[in-house]
Amino acid sequence: MKQFHEQGKLVAAIRAAPGILANAGVLEGINATCYPYEPISELLTSKGANYVDETVVVQGDIITGNGPEASTAFGQALATAP
Repeated sequence: MKQFHEQGKLVAAIRAAPGILANAGVLEGINATCYPYEPISELLTSKGANYVDETVVVQGDIITGNGPEASTAFGQALATAP
């Protein structure tokens, strides 16, 4: 994931998967969301992300979503991403 991001490619994760991005160092200093479960949101913040309680967060070439209810908005964000 880190190499993919460093190559300027779109990176996206939904539900608990933003934790993978956080562990890879991709979310440091980035606004991001995830499933509203404290261990996951704490993981994001412990790895330097700015946890935001939103359905979908787009920051640059990173898209994160918080769960199943975000699937439509998450898909739209993916479809319209540059």
